[in-house]
Amino acid sequence: LGFQAGMGSAMLGNRDQKCSIGHFLADGLASPSVRTLELRDHSVMRDSSFNKHVFPRLLPNPKAFRMVWSCTKGSDPVYIWEAVPPDARFVSLGMLATKQPDPP
Repeated sequence: LGFQAGMGSAMLGNRDQKCSIGHFLADGLASPSVRTLELRDHSVMRDSSFNKHVFPRLLPNPKAFRMVWSCTKGSDPVYIWEAVPPDARFVSLGMLATKQPDPP
C-alpha cells in the first residue's frame, strides 16, 4: 500500500485522505477500475487534524522488505519483494518489483 499525505483535493484540504491499494497488470486495453481506501473527517469542512494522526496508525509503512524471488538472466533483472509488517497486528498485501537487488 502506498499512502501519500495531502492526497485530498485542494478545495477540501486534507479532510479526505486516499490510499492506493496498489498496481496490477490487466489483460487487454480496457481501462481498469481504480480502487482506493479513503479516510474522511466529516467533522470539518476543510483541514483535518485528525487524519494525519489516524492514517499512519491504520496503514503504517512496512518495517522492511524481504526478497522472495529474483531473475538475473538477460539484460533486465527483476527482484520481487514482500513487505514485512511493522508488527503482528498487520498483514502485507501484494508484492513489489524492482530492477535493483537493494530493498525498496
